[in-house]
Amino acid sequence: MTNAAGATETAAGKTPARPLCVMISRPPHIPYGGQSLMTTSPMTASPTFQRPQVAAAIRSGIGAGRPNARLSPRRAAQRSVAHRRILAHCQQHALKSLNEGDYLQAAEKSWGAYAQTVKAIGADHQLRIAHHAAIIGVAGELASLVSASDAVAGYALSAGLAFARSLHQHFYEDDLSNQMVIASSNAVTDVVALLQQLFPPEPAA
Repeated sequence: MTNAAGATETAAGKTPARPLCVMISRPPHIPYGGQSLMTTSPMTASPTFQRPQVAAAIRSGIGAGRPNARLSPRRAAQRSVAHRRILAHCQQHALKSLNEGDYLQAAEKSWGAYAQTVKAIGADHQLRIAHHAAIIGVAGELASLVSASDAVAGYALSAGLAFARSLHQHFYEDDLSNQMVIASSNAVTDVVALLQQLFPPEPAA
């Protein structure tokens, strides 16, 4: 018999669960309009939003009364680059942690990648997203903005936010199975790619 922790129970006692033997390059994914949100495959979603629309959604997500949310153009450009550098670092280490069976670190690094993506989109619009509540609020507002014109993509973004939050919680609570961490981490990777495609930075002048 297998218990909730994945250990096999026998008359002689419990046999420790063996770690999942996986080499992760692309684990299971969430669907997007009949195809996967794979970073290695082209996606059908395309940016169709005006900058004022996106900026308004971000401001709404940050919330009223938040001081120092506005960034100068120079500072915004610096933060955009920094957030994307940290994003790449988080994605690399999430994959490494999955392959090593370190599911707590994989979960937190996946959350980190998601958070840095949202922060980068904010910086692209000269807005600073400085805390967890703002990350969640902005992500929700962006999902709502997308849903108005593409319900499937909007659902994918909402689901991605839920996956990312559950992974962040898992780091502190250790409340997900290893299989769920793998699947959720992959879903977050897909949604990070979708966010970057829907809300790309403007080309440098």
